[in-house]
Amino acid sequence: MSKDTSAWQPLVDAAVERLSASRRTFSEEEAMREVWEAGYEVSPQDDPRFVLAAEADGRHPHHWRLSTQALANNLLLDALRSGMWDGGELDQELSLMDAQDGVRYVFCPVDARFTQLRDGTYSLADGEPDIALPTEIKETLDALGPALLARWREVGATPWTTRVLTETVASLGWLRRWSAVARVGQDYWMMTDALPQGPAQTRLSVLPIRTFVPPASDALAANAGLQTSKAHRELPQDTSGLVPPTETPRAGLLAHWVETLRTTHLTQGFLPIPAAARSAAPPRAHEAGRWEVLRGSWFETGAALWVWLDREPEQLCGPDLADTLMWCEAGQKLRVDWNTDGLVLSIVGLDIEVQQEETRLVDLEALAALRGELGESYRRSLLAILSEAPQGMTFRELVEVMHARQGHTVHRGTIRTLLYVGGFVRREGHWFVALDNETGARQLRTALAQTLIETQTTEQAMPSSELQHLRTLARTIQIRLQEIMKGQ
Repeated sequence: MSKDTSAWQPLVDAAVERLSASRRTFSEEEAMREVWEAGYEVSPQDDPRFVLAAEADGRHPHHWRLSTQALANNLLLDALRSGMWDGGELDQELSLMDAQDGVRYVFCPVDARFTQLRDGTYSLADGEPDIALPTEIKETLDALGPALLARWREVGATPWTTRVLTETVASLGWLRRWSAVARVGQDYWMMTDALPQGPAQTRLSVLPIRTFVPPASDALAANAGLQTSKAHRELPQDTSGLVPPTETPRAGLLAHWVETLRTTHLTQGFLPIPAAARSAAPPRAHEAGRWEVLRGSWFETGAALWVWLDREPEQLCGPDLADTLMWCEAGQKLRVDWNTDGLVLSIVGLDIEVQQEETRLVDLEALAALRGELGESYRRSLLAILSEAPQGMTFRELVEVMHARQGHTVHRGTIRTLLYVGGFVRREGHWFVALDNETGARQLRTALAQTLIETQTTEQAMPSSELQHLRTLARTIQIRLQEIMKGQ
């Protein structure tokens, strides 16, 4: 190939412009025919605007698409299986998908999962036979249901492959008719009562702004933190769901995006899927419903995750994902790489402005549930722990120390809620005891207000023990105020 790209680059640019109007993927020859005829040995691999769409399989050569296009095969296959598309008028269906998702969709005609009929319509190349079982065999298999569920729960409520289940019950036809299990993928099944319910909706409220002035000794550290935050914000954030033309596509990558985490993501445990990344979702399995299970991993630790795809609101959720997100902080940028093997999640930066905005949010329902002896005990423990750590502690360190101090596992959501409203501040990823006296002042104002209630009204409104406590508190406050006024 000639090293002088200026000689053949205009020919490749013309090929890109020509193929951008196509609704089909293309072979290397279809893309580079004019370039080759001009005497240049150029491959689509030499230009990042070309993305591999299908591997060669002995019957068909490699097929390619442009980086500005999205492969629609999975979505079309899902539409066929769900009955939302009859297989006809392919170009019209692609145009409708374009308008819905704002993406230029193309179809790969060498996909072995499709077959084209004589009239030009498309249908599924393979299907699962619906085998009718004799009554005696069905009754026998139905009787095995409770034992199978008991064994499933014994080893853990995780998705099972078709092979594991069919080896146990010896009949897929029976399994598909059993209401106690649901299909959650081509090769995965799950107990119906163990399916995710989706993230719970919670009501968040904005806390009042508290101005914090760092000591002079912390000025340099604060300035360094600001520079670090600016560096984090300069990281690229691509939410298109498609590989940018300037980035060399990685093998097997179907889609990727970067999500700036908000408090609602952390508390509810979900990630929305951008419209441009929907084409990466696997096509729905035969008779599958709302849920699809995907394999995932957390890049920093390599920990394996089961991630659930909720097809109705187009989001990722599930217990494993919620547990992982609980360790994250609002404002962090989470990159999602969706490849042929599953999902890879990794933290790639921090948006300091979002972090500052989100620290003012609190779950009112969770806060109300914490008002009481148990929640106050946790708050006092946090106060004691952080008072002994002048350098502050990260959220993970604080959770570990809290567990050791309490002698049992304290839910991370409880700790996070108390930190947001219990007189604590967060600086540069570490939590500290607030230096202002607002919490104490609030308690003093509350106590004084309670002592101003008329005696008769108070006696009628509350038990004698609580009334005695208020009287004792009032006397203590009065004595201390007298001491202060006398200069003691």
